[in-house]
Parts: sequence; C-alpha cells; structure tokens
Amino acid sequence: MEQRMSGHLNIVVDKFDIDTALFFSKLSSAAYYSPKSFTHFLRKENLVDDLHYQYIDENGSQAYVLWDDEAFIIAFRGTQATEWADIKSDINFWKRPAWEGGKVHTGFAKYVDEIWDDIKKLFFEHGVNPKNNKTKKVYITGHSLGAAAATIAASRLGTFASGCFTYGSPRAGNRAFTKSIKCPVWRFRNQRDLVTRVPMALMGFKHVGKFCYIDGNHDIRVGAVNWTRVFKDGIASIFNKTVGDGFVDHSISDYTKYIEECKQIHKKS
Repeated sequence: MEQRMSGHLNIVVDKFDIDTALFFSKLSSAAYYSPKSFTHFLRKENLVDDLHYQYIDENGSQAYVLWDDEAFIIAFRGTQATEWADIKSDINFWKRPAWEGGKVHTGFAKYVDEIWDDIKKLFFEHGVNPKNNKTKKVYITGHSLGAAAATIAASRLGTFASGCFTYGSPRAGNRAFTKSIKCPVWRFRNQRDLVTRVPMALMGFKHVGKFCYIDGNHDIRVGAVNWTRVFKDGIASIFNKTVGDGFVDHSISDYTKYIEECKQIHKKS
C-alpha cells in the first residue's frame, strides 16, 4: 500500500511512517492558506511542478483538491474563528444517518455536503491514471473541523479511499459509523488537545483510527496508550504557566512542529 508520488515522496498508509505523517500535517496546515500562499507552500515542498490543485469554497466549506498521475488528495480546511459557518458546523452536534451506515455529527456532515458535488466532479475528471486507466490512490486529510470532514469523506469514498490522516479531530460519528470506513485512518492528538474530547463519548460519539498520541516529551506513541501517561501529561499541565493548554495544544503548527522534531516513536498493537 505504499505509493510513490511526485518524484520524492513516499506515502505509506499500512504502517506508521513519520515522513507521511509530517507531509499530511503540513498539508492540513496549508489548507488554511489562500490559493496564492498555497502555491508558495507547494513550491517550498518541491511539489509545484508535479501537483495540480483546485481550491473549493462553497458557503463556508473549503478544501484543496490535489492530483498528479498517481494520487488524488483532499485536504479539508478546519475551523476559522471568524467564520460563522464553521462555528455553526461545530456546534450542530445532533446525529443524523450517515451515507454508508451509522450516525454522524450533523454539522460536520453538512460541512462536507456543501462541497461534496465539487469534489466528486474533480474525482471523475482527475481520479483515473491516464497512463493505465486505473483509479488513483485517494488520500484525505484535515485538522480540527477539517479532520472530522476528512473522516466523513473517507466513509463516503468507501473502497476508493486509500488512507486518511487527521490532526486534532473531534469525534465525528457513532460506533456503527466508524465501521463504515474501509481505509487506514491515522488519528493524531497533541497532549491535552481539547477539541479531540468532543463531542463527548457519553453522547454516543466514537473516535476512528489508529491513535497517535504526542506526549509531554513530544514523543509519538502509536496504538494503545497507557492511561498513566495521559494522566501524567495532565498533571504536568497544572503546573504549566501557559493558560488554556487544551486550546494551545490544538494548534496545527504545534502538531507539525512536534512531528518534525520527534526523536522517539513508541509503538503498541
């Protein structure tokens, strides 16, 4: 399930790969950029000559869709505090039936609905490799609201989806919904990130994918994480002079920084 793309990037989805995690973290961050700044990002990553892209913006829902001969990537933009449409998507937490089964957060689903036809149109136009007429590998990513949108898109794409990478994701649906996702999902949480704790599990919402926890030492712990490790990080935050750690830890720039600077990776099944 390893896919070489754009001359120098290996996208790996069937096992943890730090370079893949870093790339999609950077891309999730770049999803907040204007199209002009997004082009600068691609140039900095040496991808501007290899990837085509289109920016989609409908009623406050936004995403960048990128493609080359081998891959088709959807990067959803996350919550912007100045966008009332984003805030409405976050707070409209009542569940509705999901397309592929189970129930999903209504606000998050509506966010995807607004641009889903545009995404499908681009996929029909650019989702097939012109050299061999095979469907391209499809990857989805996002941060915050964009992470929830990526999770829902992964469900809707079914077996067309090759991999999903989320950063600071809220819970998007119930247990039955999580079972509708057919591709590997890598879910990153930075320490006490408050957004990853909502909507509450008591309301029937569940997280999706392989847990990748960035701890207080900025090591990455993949898979099951001992509750004492999370508790220790929580206690440490009490003595941290930073106000509102749960909000600070949600920053996509911190996700990218800690993944890039990670010195140790702990893996558990």
